[in-house]
Amino acid sequence: MPHIVVVGSLNQDLFAYVEHLPRRGETLHARHSARQLGGKGFNQAVGIRRLGVDVDLVGAVGDDAAGETFVRTLDGFGIGRTGLRRLEGSTGLALITVDEGGENTIVLDPGVNHSLTPEMLDDSIAGADAVLVQGELRPETTIRVMDMAKGLKVVNPAPAGLELSPAIARADVVVVNEGEASDLGGTDRLRALGAATVVVTLGQRGSQIDNTVIPAPRVVAVDSTGAGDAFCAALTVALVEGRPIDDSIAWANRAGAAACLRHGSSEALPTRDEVDRLRF
Repeated sequence: MPHIVVVGSLNQDLFAYVEHLPRRGETLHARHSARQLGGKGFNQAVGIRRLGVDVDLVGAVGDDAAGETFVRTLDGFGIGRTGLRRLEGSTGLALITVDEGGENTIVLDPGVNHSLTPEMLDDSIAGADAVLVQGELRPETTIRVMDMAKGLKVVNPAPAGLELSPAIARADVVVVNEGEASDLGGTDRLRALGAATVVVTLGQRGSQIDNTVIPAPRVVAVDSTGAGDAFCAALTVALVEGRPIDDSIAWANRAGAAACLRHGSSEALPTRDEVDRLRF
């Protein structure tokens, strides 16, 4: 069985579900609210584990109650955490607003995620069949991960930032949404930086590689928060299992669509059976 290492953030997610996303200066009453464990690193590690693949998570949590909850939860999922650091300070926090159509906005306080330095990284990175990183850690830490990794390297530069260019240059696969692709100068620029393959997610329309759009199943979305993380998890799993890139993207599209059928981030991530059952 392949082994994947995810290096990324762990955040407490505070959701507010509203009729529409707030306009500038507007105060809204939430229909309801919820708390979950999240962060792109945590979500993608959970997504991989729910797809039945061994995964370790390298990251940082605080010396607070949330940090202890993350430790217990990772153990419950069977996600390896030898590279998880407990650091002095607060665990990351994300404030997420979700409208009736499932669209969202996110405000992020990184907390100790930004205290994870390159020197703290775990040696398991070099031995992984695949490594998956995002953009919520310090850029120099993410770049060091790419230097250490020997297997498949997947980069999801979210949030987008040009300081991640050296990591993108070392990637086998870069996954961005349309906004992130634009912020980073477009797909041609990403390929010019050195990315071997660039995949652009298009929401309900599916995903694009080169000039080919690979469609996604049409679903009635209740919350799109976890869709991108489900896509990245499934794409990494499919590629490390040896599927062709187009088939891998199609399967990842199904995972992203399945994640839209439940509220939340990590709690919405689908199992392999749920992905395989979802049809066009």
